[in-house]
This record gives sequence, C-alpha cells and structure tokens, in this order.
Amino acid sequence: MKHIPIRDLTIDELINFNSKRIQYESIEICWPWIASTKPKGYGKFSIERISYRASRVAYKIYYGIDPGELDVLHTCDNPNCCNPHHLYLGTSADNQKDCRDRNRHPNVRLTLAIANQIRSDYQRGISNKELASKYNLLDSHISNIIYNRKWRNS
Repeated sequence: MKHIPIRDLTIDELINFNSKRIQYESIEICWPWIASTKPKGYGKFSIERISYRASRVAYKIYYGIDPGELDVLHTCDNPNCCNPHHLYLGTSADNQKDCRDRNRHPNVRLTLAIANQIRSDYQRGISNKELASKYNLLDSHISNIIYNRKWRNS
C-alpha cells in the first residue's frame, strides 16, 4: 500500500487533532484517541480529505518526521494510543516479529465457550481493557463479542 506523505499541520489542524485525544501528564499512560476509528481500533484523522491513522499523525507532529513507508508501532499494544512516547517506526516484518514476541494474536480463533466466558466476565464487571489483556485480544474484538457482533449465542 502506498503511503501518502503527511504534511505539516496548520495550527487549526493541530488544535483539532489534540481535541480528539486525551493527553495525560504522564508519558507512561496511553493517550487514547476518542474520535472515529478504523476497523481494527486505530484512530483516524483526516487532513484535506485524506484519512490517516491517528498514531501516524501523532508521530509526525511530535517527531517532525513523516513515517513514509514505515509502520508506526506501539510499545503499549494499544491501537488507539496516540502517546508519541509509545510510538516507534519499524517495517512490516518488525511489526509481525513484535506480534510474535509479545504473543499477540489478533486473528486468534475463539471457541463459543471462550466467547461466552468473555460475556460472563463482562457482566461480572470486568472492563473491556482487562478482558482484552486476559484473553490476549484487542479491545475492539472484546466489544464485538460482548455486543454480539461476533460469536452470537444461538
């Protein structure tokens, strides 16, 4: 996929971007994207009708470098995080290796029993984030299971 370069943002665009994420004082905490997201949970931000992943734009804003053909990887494994201290550049191969090294498998096949256990845990008050960590899934996958968008009970 060809990457369209990210130009420097105007002041108004920077204000708009920053209004769509929560920025904490601590650089150790994720700064979540609170606006629209892409299907895998990555934030999306448009500049002149071109949609970019919010993490790529955050990287460009903070480091002043367009990621170009490289991927923007997350040390926190949180696709909606825009904390530039959690972002670094790597190749697609780096990203796949990182996924293997961290035992992160977003395409893992779940059984109906596991999906039902996730729903049960959620009903007992366990948060999406805790469930995602417990079952080694993305928050978006947990939401899909909880709200019967995947693994509908029959």
